[in-house]
Amino acid sequence: MSKKNAFGSSTKLLAIEYAVFRARPQFDGKALGRGHLLVACCSGGADSTAMLEILSRLQKRWGFELRVAYVHHGDSAIEATVKFRAKAERFVRKLAKKNQLQFVGLKTSSRKSDSEEAMRNGRRNVLFNYAKKEQVSALVFGHHADDLLETRLIRLIRGTGPQGLLAMSAISDSKENDIEAVIWRPLLSQSRVEIEHYLKTIGQRKIEDPSNRDDKVLRNAIRRKLIPLIDRIRPGGANSLARSLELLAEYVAATENRVTARNQRMALDRTELLSLGRAERRRRLSEWIHAQGIRGISSSAIDEILKRIDTPRKRLSFRVGGRVWNVEKTINCVV
Repeated sequence: MSKKNAFGSSTKLLAIEYAVFRARPQFDGKALGRGHLLVACCSGGADSTAMLEILSRLQKRWGFELRVAYVHHGDSAIEATVKFRAKAERFVRKLAKKNQLQFVGLKTSSRKSDSEEAMRNGRRNVLFNYAKKEQVSALVFGHHADDLLETRLIRLIRGTGPQGLLAMSAISDSKENDIEAVIWRPLLSQSRVEIEHYLKTIGQRKIEDPSNRDDKVLRNAIRRKLIPLIDRIRPGGANSLARSLELLAEYVAATENRVTARNQRMALDRTELLSLGRAERRRRLSEWIHAQGIRGISSSAIDEILKRIDTPRKRLSFRVGGRVWNVEKTINCVV
């Protein structure tokens, strides 16, 4: 597909660029374009580098404002990690300059913690704060189809319920420390192989975090050992598994929407709930809590609520999971 860009030269979108172009999102009720501010969250790896290059090309067509953010994780107990973080920041800064985009350097609080969870939480915290301050339309991440499969496998290994299969979506409203932001993942339908091929086609290099080779990290072990093993046992097996999990996730989402609509119209009857078997009680209470928009209630909290209400007392009020629960004939939660 050819079209004149803002500088008057003829351009042609490559396959992966056109896939994103066709799935043009809406923010604030309007198709992505003038008046929108996107922040590309870039680490210098293949996925976020490809995402940035694609957005830079689409910006010239659609006219939105685009900035490039790199989050520096500060101190580390590992000297090689400290050097890599400085190198990655320089790399992303050069990418922004090459594409004539504003570079935003952010830094997490200086803690010598290199755990995946600690770094993820630190990144989200500073990015969400920046998004709120600058009134960003969406934070854009380079997550792709392989990331989605890895996340679902991690959750299955850790014992997730059906809702854990929903994992990431292309566009989502997310929250971090009570700060809300919109997240867009334009490459969620693309594979790692397609992304690598795209970078080679446009002649753009990327850098790799050496920590990605540490198989003590569960995600790395799944990526480097489990998925290749599945493909060795049955060629194409990983792709088939990804499709199966996606179909299951779609079924869960559709079921959840129906259950949510039903539960939003219904009060949760205490006597009816206690008449159910133990497993059915847990499922019913969990569904009802989710339908009320209540988040962060753990499995152990569900068990504790059920334990508290299973009593002859007609009226109860107690605190579980950081919330107050008032119970008579029905169950109500006070935020």
